[in-house]
Amino acid sequence: MKTRHPLTQRGFTLIELLVTIMIAAILLAVALPSFLSSIQSRQASAIANDLTQDIAWARGSAISGAQNVSLTLKPNCSWASAEGSPAASVSLHSKTLQQASSQAPGASCSGVPASGLVLSFDSLGMVSTVGNVDTVVTVTTPQGASVQLQIFASGMVVENSNVAS
Repeated sequence: MKTRHPLTQRGFTLIELLVTIMIAAILLAVALPSFLSSIQSRQASAIANDLTQDIAWARGSAISGAQNVSLTLKPNCSWASAEGSPAASVSLHSKTLQQASSQAPGASCSGVPASGLVLSFDSLGMVSTVGNVDTVVTVTTPQGASVQLQIFASGMVVENSNVAS
C-alpha cells in the first residue's frame, strides 16, 4: 500500500517577495546619490585628464620638433592644438565642443578668458604666451563636481581634484 505525502509548498509567498523588493528599493535609494556623484566626478576628471595629456603632448612636441606648438582652451572645455609656422591644426590632440559635451554634458572651464586661453610652447617646452603664467583652470560639471588644473610657465600641469558633495 502506498502512502501519500501531503504536497509540500515550493517557492516564495507574495509577502516574502514584497519584503525583498522593498529592501532592494531602499538599498538602491541610499546608493544612487553616491553613484551619481561618482559618475559626475569621473566626467570632470576625464576632461581634465584629456587636457593634461594634450598639454603634455604639445610641450613634448615643441621640445622634440624644435617648433612652436600652441593649445587654445575655450570656456566650454573644448580646445584646439596647432603646430609649426604657419600653424597647422592637429585634430588628434584637440577636443571639439561636440566631443566635450558628449564626455561631460554641460561642463565648463573657469579661469579661461572668453576669447580662449592660448598656451604657446617654445622649443624649450616653456609657455611663451604672455599673461598665461601659473594659470589655474577649474573643470566643473553642472552638478558641482570639479577638478582644478594649475598650468605653470614651465609647461607642467598639476591636478588638484575637488569633488563637491
